[in-house]
Amino acid sequence: MPAPAHAYCVAPAGMVTFWSTEFPDLRLPVWLNISTNYSVAHTGQTPQDVARLIIEVIARHNESVSAPKLYFAGFTSAPYDPLAQDPSIPEIELPAGVNILSMTCAEAAQQPICNGGAKACARFVARPKLGEVASWGDPIGMVAVVPPNCDGANNDSLLMTGYVDASQLLLHEIGHTLGLHHANQAEAECADKGLVHGGLDAGASGVMQTAVPSNFAAYRSWRRDDLSGFEHIYGSAVEPLEIAWWPDTDYPDYPLDAAGTSVVGMPVSRSVVVSNRSPVGTQALVTTGPDGRVLHRLMNEAGALTPAPGDAVVDPGSSGRTWAMPAVALGGDGIDDRVFVAWMANEQPNSSLMTLRTGVRSTDNLDWTFSNHPGDFRVNRLSAAYAPAPGVFVVTTLEADTTQLEVVLFDLDGAALGPVLNLEGVHAYGVGAPLCAGDRCLVPFSESAFGGPDFGVAEIQIDARTKALLLLSTEVLDTVNTYGALSLLDGGETLLGSTGERRFSLGSYPGLAADGTEAFPNPNDEWPLGVGLWGSVNDPHPRMFQPRAVVCGNGIVQGAETCDDGNDVPDDGCVACGLEVVDEEEEANEPAEAGTGGDETAGGETGGAGLVEGDGCECRASRTGTWWQGWLALLGLLALSALGSSGGRVSARSRGPRP
Repeated sequence: MPAPAHAYCVAPAGMVTFWSTEFPDLRLPVWLNISTNYSVAHTGQTPQDVARLIIEVIARHNESVSAPKLYFAGFTSAPYDPLAQDPSIPEIELPAGVNILSMTCAEAAQQPICNGGAKACARFVARPKLGEVASWGDPIGMVAVVPPNCDGANNDSLLMTGYVDASQLLLHEIGHTLGLHHANQAEAECADKGLVHGGLDAGASGVMQTAVPSNFAAYRSWRRDDLSGFEHIYGSAVEPLEIAWWPDTDYPDYPLDAAGTSVVGMPVSRSVVVSNRSPVGTQALVTTGPDGRVLHRLMNEAGALTPAPGDAVVDPGSSGRTWAMPAVALGGDGIDDRVFVAWMANEQPNSSLMTLRTGVRSTDNLDWTFSNHPGDFRVNRLSAAYAPAPGVFVVTTLEADTTQLEVVLFDLDGAALGPVLNLEGVHAYGVGAPLCAGDRCLVPFSESAFGGPDFGVAEIQIDARTKALLLLSTEVLDTVNTYGALSLLDGGETLLGSTGERRFSLGSYPGLAADGTEAFPNPNDEWPLGVGLWGSVNDPHPRMFQPRAVVCGNGIVQGAETCDDGNDVPDDGCVACGLEVVDEEEEANEPAEAGTGGDETAGGETGGAGLVEGDGCECRASRTGTWWQGWLALLGLLALSALGSSGGRVSARSRGPRP
């Protein structure tokens, strides 16, 4: 994340050790409680609907935080026990990980878990490992949501389109279980509690501020100082990241991870966004570096990248950093094509206001033109596209108080064309890049409603002369759940959508019809997924992009590696991800063996050799336990009716597994 950190109040050293005793890869399960007295159903929503929302909250967390990562593990009927033998640990029976529960209104009023006036509360505690009383090692985070509309405890409602916002509330409390405290505490107050304070004496106004803000949509994603707090706590446990990409030729199956090619020499802090121009020979990529600088590259159909990594920075000035995902588009008249990059800049610790900043350059040179839009922007999520008939770049974002979709137009030089335009009546949780043809654009969004968010599309028309905006129609697919970032592409015969770490076919608009692939988990679970199309409308060549930790043994040539064949067989030409120097005379006197030093895969020229037996290197990447986690969550949401009365950990089946 960008440095230096400016304002946070966090737990002192030890959170990495606390969680990694049980989860060494810092991938933490999130459980929803369905026990009789402490079920999340006491929030007034079904456990399935709460699960849908928590998966979206997890998605927002995972998009921006390198560690720890979260995943939805399912449901548990294990009891929360205020009368436990050890009264200091009422969570004694809960499964290790983050547990979310609620309570009856009577208990909330008479024997409250949370302090008076709180909408929710959280804590973390280590309990003895089950069956090992002397071994204190199981880490547990507990989030308790006070039931809404409960006289004497919580008179407010729990909403998706107004105060009190359920997703902002859950994200805030999960932050507590991970070591973040209230960021708006003064330095002395933070220090008096034995906590670590960073930056401003008076504190900050991020997600971790004490009160739930009225402009809640601005705090559904981690902000600058929240991320600085995570960096302070967990930064030492984060591996360097590079973007990797794969030809997506086996739809609906996902490609093997080791078949990826890394974008070497460009360290990143998050995933990548790909321009969604109709299939062409070149697309643009945008992401952020470890210091928060906005980075871009152009990739042609052969996979070649320009400019060089040293010229990938868009804006080297003070406004060239962002704490969120930037946006990118390609457009022009076919003669002088332009690269358009947009990001939320100048985020401050004591305000939710940000600057919508844009940079534009010709694809033929690196001469950038920058501009700042004068509008009021508070939500750090945005996307971009190019509308050819009016000849404008289109940026989409959200209004902070109402969650309405907002559209901003720019000319080919990046100059703003008028004020922010609202799509009245279209309330969204998230928004993706418009897919434009002529003067019309299809804007993907996720609907803000319990039971969702669900994948939707709004069709808009842009007047070529006046640049006025007209909302033509909307469709929402309640069968397609969303998981954070969204995209929409024109695959020729069908529209292609993506959300979180997966992609799927949507048919045509109007009359969207998903093909069911949206329910398939992507086994390569780092995300969000970047998707793009090269080639032509009649012969599209899809590609997928995800961040990967730079580690020897994952089958992808990264960083300073010269080979990476993914296994641990010694003396095969690739040792510790470096080409082994073999004495030619000695080699000539030895009989040839299949899969040894002469094997072409050892060289890694394509950036990612396959897992070929007998041609390995003496190291291996491993993420303990992650192969089953996506499938565990696939068993997650819809089979509550099949749950019996048994206690302990219970997993049900989901329309979509964890992000």
